[in-house]
Amino acid sequence: MIFGFRRPEDPRARALQRNRLRLISVGALLVVVTVFAAISVRDYFTVKEVTLPNVVGMPYGAAADTLRAAGLQVSTYVDDLPGASLHAVTAQAPDGGSVVREGRVIHLGVNNPPAEAKVPALVGMSEDRALARAAELNMPVTSIDYSHDAHGAGTVLAQTPPAGKLFGANGELALTVSSGPARTALTVPDLTGLPYQDAVAKLKAIGFTEVEALPGGLNFDRVGAVTSTQPAAGRKVPAGTPVAVFYALSGRRIVKVPEVKGMPLWRAQLALEAAQLSVGQVSYVHKGDAPDGVLKTEPSGYTLPGTPIALTYNGTQGLTGAPSSSPGSATGGGAAPLAPPAGSGGTQASGSRIVPFAFDPKTMGMKRLMTSAYQLKLVVQDSEGERTVLDRAMKPGEAISMSVTVHGASPLLQTYIDGVFFQAWRP
Repeated sequence: MIFGFRRPEDPRARALQRNRLRLISVGALLVVVTVFAAISVRDYFTVKEVTLPNVVGMPYGAAADTLRAAGLQVSTYVDDLPGASLHAVTAQAPDGGSVVREGRVIHLGVNNPPAEAKVPALVGMSEDRALARAAELNMPVTSIDYSHDAHGAGTVLAQTPPAGKLFGANGELALTVSSGPARTALTVPDLTGLPYQDAVAKLKAIGFTEVEALPGGLNFDRVGAVTSTQPAAGRKVPAGTPVAVFYALSGRRIVKVPEVKGMPLWRAQLALEAAQLSVGQVSYVHKGDAPDGVLKTEPSGYTLPGTPIALTYNGTQGLTGAPSSSPGSATGGGAAPLAPPAGSGGTQASGSRIVPFAFDPKTMGMKRLMTSAYQLKLVVQDSEGERTVLDRAMKPGEAISMSVTVHGASPLLQTYIDGVFFQAWRP
């Protein structure tokens, strides 16, 4: 028996042991790789977030520094915002206050006005033209001051900023506009007793530009003498204020309007003609608490011979007879008398009635009708429809009176001067 002898190992066992060691090493390596991969994925999907600062209105340089300090990137585009400072940030995307990932690109609009955005020269233009020009360039005028100046009213005297400056520098455009020369206050002198021609000349010499002489009052000895002025003597008013100079008429050259209140139209006409006057426009009213007849005349008191007297008549009395015209009208001849009404107040058997129509520029208060030709039109609307009963060219100061047939209970008469509506009434 030999001691210390070791039996040789089986080669297959040694190979199996080596394979186990290799598998353990590979498994450990896979675990390490998996751990590192998980850590990398976590770092990839987990990033730092920041709250985006609001940089609108800041100069671009300061805005870019602010965003980069927050870990963000900057991209710009050109904007043109009237009123914004040159190179100022006018917009940003995303908006300030948004939460974004660190490294995000922020888009900024930067004001960079083109050369044509310079303020134009507006001094010397009219106010309307200057405002229109500023509007064309999208430069709203923020304020307008008015100042008295020798230049005509409405002329632009100054502008801020001056011509040539960029409008975006402050975004405001202010104008100073002339309101015309200062109006000096003048005192109306006492002209009582002076011939009105001398009074008018004196007022104009003082500086009044609107002076008109008008008859007012009676005087048998000093015809044409000034009786009063409006505004009254002693008043201080601007030079452009209209001044009326009232002068006396001769008592020998005027007539008194007779009292015709309560008379029917035909009798009132006879009384007026006896006083060297004529019937003017007749207005009809219906007052149940007053008797039929003439209610008032216009004018009343004293007036010049031949003046048409406007009458206000209560009731529905009409006129009979053929249409009549004043001297110089198209039909010629004198005014036909207003015949006493027969039967039912001028209403004809057919249900129609005849009403008077008179138009005299001297009683209308329109000076133009006395100095210029005009077109007079009379339109009637009644139960028979609408029709034009008069449409003719009138000479300056020419008057006309005529009778008009109307139908129904509520006819409407309308007058037009040169195609423009003037007056309407229901006889």
